[in-house]
Amino acid sequence: MPLNQSIVRWLGVSRWPVFLRHPVIKLLLKRKRLGSFPFRVRLDELLYDGDAANLIDYHVLTRGGFEPGLDQLLADWSRYRGGQDKVFVDVGANSGLHTIQASRRFRQVHAFEPYPPMFEQLCHSIRINDLGNVVAHQVALSDAAGEVAFRPPVAGNPGTGSLVTDGHADAGEHTINVRAETGDTYLEPFDGEICAIKIDVEGAETRVLDGLGALIRRDRPLLVFEVLQGGVNIATSFAGRLPDDYVMWLLIDIKRKRYAAVPWQGEAGDVVACGREHAGFFGRG
Repeated sequence: MPLNQSIVRWLGVSRWPVFLRHPVIKLLLKRKRLGSFPFRVRLDELLYDGDAANLIDYHVLTRGGFEPGLDQLLADWSRYRGGQDKVFVDVGANSGLHTIQASRRFRQVHAFEPYPPMFEQLCHSIRINDLGNVVAHQVALSDAAGEVAFRPPVAGNPGTGSLVTDGHADAGEHTINVRAETGDTYLEPFDGEICAIKIDVEGAETRVLDGLGALIRRDRPLLVFEVLQGGVNIATSFAGRLPDDYVMWLLIDIKRKRYAAVPWQGEAGDVVACGREHAGFFGRG
């Protein structure tokens, strides 16, 4: 093991408070130079096992989380809507970072992750925290059921895996087949009102929404989804998939705990949508 990594291990830096470990990790561990650096940290009372060679986990190690503004938004929304009696759905759960934190905010969590290595990590995150209210599903949610091609994530960033949404992969491109279901059909047998849905599926967000239309109309949950490419018609495309009285906001400073929201005009970024009756949640009722 290189000397810098040995020093970090010997000092037990991963157990330090974030404000102390951040400068040490940034000084001694350069993510892109790491082959692998497994670690365990405590996120409040939760445990998380990661690898600092991965972008998301490096943020967890150095900053104590990834997109803490999103976790704070979900915590605030749960208090506002009585989430302790309701359900949260995490579509594109990856290693389970947001899933395990949401488990403290909602009565039940359904976490969807189709890529086998990340599904195993998701299950590990659930298991080491003994989370009996989280159900992991090795399924991709989309607009139709069946087997679909999936592009594995690039090395160093496990959050980049994606469905082949254009119907065919590029010549010579490596893909695997994963199971896809529509959210309306797959989630229908499960009990509970869906209070919030997070969708992070690298460009297939509209397909997920198309498959969730009935549940969105029934339960009117908060929706948080990523938009990779902005444009004039993007907001219209998403709005057409939601109830007419849903309003949409662009989340600002999601990488900080103190997030903000402004009306969304179609820019790329993290977008949140809710029924107009809840627009006052964002202070713009």
